[in-house]
Amino acid sequence: MSNNMTVENLDDALQVKMSAADQYQLHAHVLDHRGLNSPTGKMRGERAEKTGHSDLFMERILLLKGAPDLAFAISPKCGEARADVFRVDLANDEAVELEIRAARLACEANDVGSHMFFEKIAIDEACRKAWSALQLEPTERIGEQACSAKMVSVRQDEAASASRRSQVR
Repeated sequence: MSNNMTVENLDDALQVKMSAADQYQLHAHVLDHRGLNSPTGKMRGERAEKTGHSDLFMERILLLKGAPDLAFAISPKCGEARADVFRVDLANDEAVELEIRAARLACEANDVGSHMFFEKIAIDEACRKAWSALQLEPTERIGEQACSAKMVSVRQDEAASASRRSQVR
């Protein structure tokens, strides 16, 4: 495999990461807006991780004398229900297969740096995929409404306002 093929694989992965970062940002805001704040911190962390991966992909592409292609692989989709949000994220997490294939090809080409890079990110993605699947479990077990009720958290400023309003009455 040539540097050109490695750069193509890096570009493909870069586009997936950029799409995923926007997807996590969208879903964090959607869940927050619906009052389902519990998973939004994790989603914002995932967005930051994907942005970090994108930076690393760009650096590696430039190191191999390529030009990063800053396109999006997948347009973000807004999940309607809590479970839909995690189903969309889980489908996007299938990108782990891309990293595994690219790691194998880089290894075959004796590109140790790219191989290690893809392998590390594949491991990160496998963990993320497991988390998304875990988020769907309670919904399937107890239903969307009951699960959503457990995920609602009242923000401190909202709780303080509610407390003041009840004292005024």
